[in-house]
Amino acid sequence: LHRAFHAFPPLTNKGGEPVGALFGFARMLLGLLKKQKPDFVAVCFDTPEPTFRHKAYAAYKAHRAEIDPALKIQLGVAEEMVKAMGLPTAALPGYEADDLMATLAVRGVEEGMRVVIVSGDKDALQLVDDNIKVWNEAKGVMFDAGKVAEKFSVRPDQLVDYLAIVGDSSDNVKGVAGVGPVGAVKLLTKFGTLENILKAAHKGHADVPAKAAKAFLDGERAVLEGRSLIVLETKAPVPLKPSDCKAASEPSPALTALFTRLEFFSLLRELGAPAPVQDPAP
Repeated sequence: LHRAFHAFPPLTNKGGEPVGALFGFARMLLGLLKKQKPDFVAVCFDTPEPTFRHKAYAAYKAHRAEIDPALKIQLGVAEEMVKAMGLPTAALPGYEADDLMATLAVRGVEEGMRVVIVSGDKDALQLVDDNIKVWNEAKGVMFDAGKVAEKFSVRPDQLVDYLAIVGDSSDNVKGVAGVGPVGAVKLLTKFGTLENILKAAHKGHADVPAKAAKAFLDGERAVLEGRSLIVLETKAPVPLKPSDCKAASEPSPALTALFTRLEFFSLLRELGAPAPVQDPAP
């Protein structure tokens, strides 16, 4: 939704309602269903309430700008639109959409599924394993373990530690002062985990440079706190079973009515649904 909002010009329908983000989002979802033909789909949303991360760390994402009012209006319609498309949705106060995706991905594997998370968020890459892949639809990249290693030079199971060490500006995680990607990769390759690096720093291990050891010890609490913010929750109480998330095969009357109100006539034609003759933008 955010990407579509910034990618499309500020479209409105005749009533002046902003619809550009919704149009882009709908086109993405319809394209995914048509091209990928998934057996099961769930679309996860954030909620306005503070999450457990905000409660643990007041500065979490505090640097992010307020959501544009035009986007906020469309966020309120997005879940209605997805449901009208016949796709199950999940939203849970106290949790981010990423946590819900992580939980459903793990549940899907437990149900015997091969799971693909559709997200451009690098935090999702921590979930990659033999059964879970992450598809960055915008860049056309399917991340398996090899692709994660190619991009970050660490294994998916080390990615949380890597991001905690180097910092993650999107989540306002500071990282360890003076330790960049190259240093983080060297230390994780040698010691495996952040916890082991900290133990080595405490012991004065020769493979932890003195300057880096001091930085880790001085920032130990902060780096562990940062790590806890990056880890996705895979046991969120989502009232949804992956096997119940079958995608609808035909447009519903509710979707036809909503697309007509939003004036998404080109999308109605793509769906084979009846639409008014006139065809204003979008």
